[in-house]
Amino acid sequence: MPSTLAIKLARQLLGGEIHGEMSDDATIVAAEQVCTVVTAGLSRWFGAYGSHALVTRALASVQASHPALRGVAMTEAHCLVGLAESASAHGAMATREGVVAMFAALADLLGRLIGDELALSLLQQSATLPAAGHSSAPAEPRTDADSRGPGRT
Repeated sequence: MPSTLAIKLARQLLGGEIHGEMSDDATIVAAEQVCTVVTAGLSRWFGAYGSHALVTRALASVQASHPALRGVAMTEAHCLVGLAESASAHGAMATREGVVAMFAALADLLGRLIGDELALSLLQQSATLPAAGHSSAPAEPRTDADSRGPGRT
């Protein structure tokens, strides 16, 4: 069971993109966009395959308790597919709550790997990649050489 802090962060991640007054279609599109951005951001630290594996594992861990996500899958392009179909069958809010649970499970999974504080920080940072129209390639993580400044070894 994810921590209360992980659930709060998951709601914040989606809250920045999903508002109560949005249509069902817009809610699902926003959830897909948040997942894509967070997954791409996590790939900065865990690589494309690691990021994909983490999100796929988080999704699998909540599918039994969130029937709206049973037909949802993660693609190689780091996108969730099947959310629109899920929203049609189960309702947009049930699908959204399933996505919140998935992000909370992701935070919990990361917390077990690298510690809760660092996991929550990485998820927050991952959600702040450049918006559409800007470079979608995540920046490389800083190295020790970066912190020494120019010309210093």
